[in-house]
Amino acid sequence: MEAVTIHINETVACDQRKAIAQIVKGCKGVRAVCHYDEKPHLLMIEYNPYAVASHELIQVILRHGLHAEVIGL
Repeated sequence: MEAVTIHINETVACDQRKAIAQIVKGCKGVRAVCHYDEKPHLLMIEYNPYAVASHELIQVILRHGLHAEVIGL
């Protein structure tokens, strides 16, 4: 398993963060997704790099009209 932190450029309400986290968590190879109200622009994702690549996780977020980038591995 690997972990990645994704920065979402837009300010996203708590309900929308929860929805995005659930969508990402539903991706093949994703084990866990964490988000915190204290850091509303960040999603921490634990995933299997043999099943999904970090750039594919970014694409999931982009498809929902948000701008995002990987900031940590």
